[in-house]
Amino acid sequence: MPIASALTINKNHMSCALLCALLLYLPLSISQDRLSDRQGEFETGSFAAIESSPHSKAARLNNQGLQAQKKQQLDIAIGHFLEAAEIAAGADSMEASRYRLNAVRAMLEAGRSKQGLAQLAKTSELLNQQSEAATELRLAIADLYRGLVNDLAEPARLRLKALEQLTLAEQNLAGRDPAMLSWIYGYKGALYEDESRHEESLQLTRLAIAEAEQSPNMSPLYRWEWQLARNLANLGETEKAVAAYARAANHLNQQRRVLESKPDSFKQIISPFYYQYADLLLQQSEPADSAERQARLKQVQQLMESVKAAEVIDYFQDQCVVQNSTSLNDVESGSAILYPILLNDRLELIATVKGKLTQVSVPVSRLEILAAVRDFRLNIQVDTATRDYLHLAQKLYTWLIAPIEEILMAQQVKTLVVIPDGPMRTIPFSALHDGDQYLIERYALATAPGLNLVASSLESAQQPVVFAGGLSEAVQGFSPLPSVSEELSNIEQLMSSRVLKDQQFTKDALTEELIVGDYSIVHLATHGQFRGSYADSFLLTYDGRLQIDELGNALVSRQAGHRTLDLLVLSACESAAGDDRAALGLAGVAIKSGASSAVASLWEVDDEATRQLISNFYTNLAAAERTSKAGSLQQAQKKLIAQDEFSHPSNWAPFLIIGEWQ
Repeated sequence: MPIASALTINKNHMSCALLCALLLYLPLSISQDRLSDRQGEFETGSFAAIESSPHSKAARLNNQGLQAQKKQQLDIAIGHFLEAAEIAAGADSMEASRYRLNAVRAMLEAGRSKQGLAQLAKTSELLNQQSEAATELRLAIADLYRGLVNDLAEPARLRLKALEQLTLAEQNLAGRDPAMLSWIYGYKGALYEDESRHEESLQLTRLAIAEAEQSPNMSPLYRWEWQLARNLANLGETEKAVAAYARAANHLNQQRRVLESKPDSFKQIISPFYYQYADLLLQQSEPADSAERQARLKQVQQLMESVKAAEVIDYFQDQCVVQNSTSLNDVESGSAILYPILLNDRLELIATVKGKLTQVSVPVSRLEILAAVRDFRLNIQVDTATRDYLHLAQKLYTWLIAPIEEILMAQQVKTLVVIPDGPMRTIPFSALHDGDQYLIERYALATAPGLNLVASSLESAQQPVVFAGGLSEAVQGFSPLPSVSEELSNIEQLMSSRVLKDQQFTKDALTEELIVGDYSIVHLATHGQFRGSYADSFLLTYDGRLQIDELGNALVSRQAGHRTLDLLVLSACESAAGDDRAALGLAGVAIKSGASSAVASLWEVDDEATRQLISNFYTNLAAAERTSKAGSLQQAQKKLIAQDEFSHPSNWAPFLIIGEWQ
């Protein structure tokens, strides 16, 4: 049955501005936000002098629970939260309730929904005070009941429980409190939206916006405007929905720095918001060549750039990482930019050639693409003795390239720059196949996390100076790379170089060269691993591991002396198969290091194939008639394709040009 509809809605409020969405599941409630503010006090140790008191002991246990939860030690976290609640219960029932709700959040994260529901019921029964703190906690309880809907097969009862808490919260307000009323109306609106009762949700959401606009703290406005936009879109009022999304985006941008500092805000808020907004814009239909359509596609492109930048910030946990950028218009003639946008029910392709944007909708679901991407990566990387990958290479080509093929040919495009979306970062576009040849045989290819995340290339008439280092020997349990010696020797012969190999290639020696050396190219031929967590990614040196953040810090420190880097080459690295976060780290290394471009491999390639490809790449790069970086890599890859021994794409396709490709 639907949730109770006995809600009184003041009709005089209906003309107020529009609304935005409540967080998805387990959003940050206002009580959780305030608890996060207090966490800093606990972490500074300001309670050390009174640690023996029940209050300070409970606070310390709660803080330990929060730290354990960050590390995904959920059972330990739950134990700390519940113990803190028991200790605090006698002295401060509000604090005890906060700690118990932290335990509920950890239980839901651990998949222990029934246990969480029991604790939630216990907390709400004990909560009988009329205070601001009690109102906040009732809002948090309502939010958690709503979050349980997907986990337990009783949605109507859980939504009714949530509504009861919101009604009690409103009744218990000591006076008129616009901030609290905004949350109450907004949460009620979310419950109605969950049941597709969009008219009722719309009215409540408008009330939430009206109250938020009267509050000193207007931070919830982006949520309510987003919620309003979704309801309007579901009611077929597209123009009004787009306007609400625009207002939500404006409010969201004002909160970006705060949101980007919170864990999971990218996954729960920023990414879904921008994709939903872009989805609605892409559904509008104007004539193909109209100025309105071009403006709309440019707006979608800018939305995608915003979400790509936020994703890089989220991965590196560094808001300064995206400072270097170039204009969307700074693209050479003969190049095309391809944005594949992966939506739930379809794939959207936006291609930019000579400043003109073209949109093509491909009727393939997100799940179909995810399955094909996963199987393609597995077949091409692991099953190297067969051509089983070929039908998947052709299927992906049909979805991703064929719809824009006519445009690329008509405009005589030579270089295709792909801004891959999510899981598409894990596959080499170079190995897509049209039935006759690989994509790399037709176009030079480059990739970038976002076009606004590409640093400008260095303009220099001087010959490049290279620092080249690597390991040919087996160290620390990693296999030897015997061809590295010849790889480094070839670079020495082609370009002015400083080389450190094996015993010389220590962590300290490498770091010093990166910081003080005046090099335009840094080439590292050593094992490297990129993982879903930036902190777990590293390059191997003779005496230890150089974490990727250490590599980035060493290279960025050069910029203080105005010694910027044109090209970073990682010739033996790999990213975890199927982990698009790991592939994002690989793509983001150029951004983090401050390099204009990077050459890196999605997985570790045959040692001799790597040597030949890298050697040919540098030969092409150093030629009198200079070829672009993307063109130099294309020619090197085509040489391997022509050799029977290395023609399988596992030997050449993983190598990517990342960032500035010209």
